[in-house]
Amino acid sequence: MRSMREIHGALNAEREALVDELVTEVHAVVPFYRTLSPEAERVGAGRFCDLILSSFLNPDPKALEAWMQMVLSARTRQGAALSDLFRVARITRRIFTRRILAGGAEPEAIERLNDVLDEMLTGAPAGFQERIDETMQALEEVEGRYQNLYLRSPAMMQIVDTQGRFMAVSFRWLDVLGYTREEVIGRPVADFVTAASNQRILEDTLPKLARQGMTLDVPCQLVTKDGEIVDTLVSSLAVRNAWGEVDRFVGLLVDVTEQLKAEQALRESQERWRALVDLAPLSMCVQRAGVILWVNAAGIRLVGASSMEELTGRQIADFIYGPDRDAAVIQALEGVRPGRRTSPFDRRVVRLDGSLIHVQVIAQSILYEGAPATQLALVDVSARLEAEASLRMSEAQAKVIETQEETLRALSTPLIPLGDGVIALPLIGRITGDRGKRIVEELSAGVVEQQASVVIVDVTGVPEADDQVAAALARAAQTIRLLGAEVVLTGMQPALARTFVELGVDLGGMTTRGTLRDGISHALQSRAGRGRGRGGDGGRGFRLRAG
Repeated sequence: MRSMREIHGALNAEREALVDELVTEVHAVVPFYRTLSPEAERVGAGRFCDLILSSFLNPDPKALEAWMQMVLSARTRQGAALSDLFRVARITRRIFTRRILAGGAEPEAIERLNDVLDEMLTGAPAGFQERIDETMQALEEVEGRYQNLYLRSPAMMQIVDTQGRFMAVSFRWLDVLGYTREEVIGRPVADFVTAASNQRILEDTLPKLARQGMTLDVPCQLVTKDGEIVDTLVSSLAVRNAWGEVDRFVGLLVDVTEQLKAEQALRESQERWRALVDLAPLSMCVQRAGVILWVNAAGIRLVGASSMEELTGRQIADFIYGPDRDAAVIQALEGVRPGRRTSPFDRRVVRLDGSLIHVQVIAQSILYEGAPATQLALVDVSARLEAEASLRMSEAQAKVIETQEETLRALSTPLIPLGDGVIALPLIGRITGDRGKRIVEELSAGVVEQQASVVIVDVTGVPEADDQVAAALARAAQTIRLLGAEVVLTGMQPALARTFVELGVDLGGMTTRGTLRDGISHALQSRAGRGRGRGGDGGRGFRLRAG
């Protein structure tokens, strides 16, 4: 019978063969070891064989267990499974057993080999447990950080179990709804949502989660502790456990209460705007990039359409009269910079029946259905332009008439200076009350300006005389006398003389002559006589005589 030392010596002599055989069989059976380099694989196999060989002489269970824990820890970090290490142990047992039996060893040697390998395998669970403990500790740390991040997230987050009860909620979730964590955890979701939202969850959201594993932006109304409604959009994810079963739902909620209020306010504002502008007498339309999007009732009537559908989709430039369709106008109509408006400008518009109208246009940028657009306000100014044209024509006519009247006034009272203080006023045409006043005014001004001493008033061209003519001539004679001049009335026709007699006009203060020529001769003689008379009495005294 051989001793353990002899068996050790025989096996140690075959060490390299043992290592080769172990590497070959392990490489063929255990896939993990194929990932190692040949050098690393041979070094590991050699150390394993040396440890077994040394244990035949000096077995040390603790050392074997410690070594196994170290190898297990290292190999599992490299990706090996516990089953891979057990396969290596079985292969090693088989190889060494064959070698021992081939040398004719006693059963004691086989038992020693089994004891050594059993001691090694005893350390495997401990090593694997150490690895598990390390992994669990790392997992707990990660979960702790995740939970802390989850709870302190600025977003509203929640975890719900498969029974519909809250497992966790974030601080933001609690802040928005006003609950404490103790008031929420373990309670059903139905206690915190409206009836309509709970029905949607049961009938729509949960079936989709079961089929798809997630849902996005599902509307949900939550109820705060004070009873107020909070509108949210919920995105949920079904989380599965290690067995592939759904055991919880993680949800992210976005508070859209203010957004929905703003959208509702915008809709109401747009409805008020539509009602206001649609009923307004001012023609209005909205266009974008030159394409008509909307027209109010007044605008439809302006261009002679019967409905808005006849206009929407058409180019705004189609309604601008050709000669007025310049680039600046098209640019102003097609787009105004945000927050700006154009100054009013006039253009001609072609109606659907081909007729032209003049309109005044103001363009302003607006948001229409969420996108920039241009609103046009149009006023039909055709009547105004026609009135202005008529007014201009009337003003021109009035100026012509005024000029004519001035000319006629000048012609109606033509003062003719005859020299040496003698002026003549030949009257032609009918003498009205206004003309009579002008005659008096012109005579008064002429006597003063010309320093006249004799004024000849010729009425040869006056066709008839009435009380107005008689009164005018009487006032003229009186005014001239008051200014110190002599009045000579010439050209009186029989009809005019009879009128004077019938009206009782006093002619005692006037000298009368038959013709203008006779009147001029009289005036010159009277003027000459006055010149001689100044040397005698120095006065202007003379006697007026009729005839």
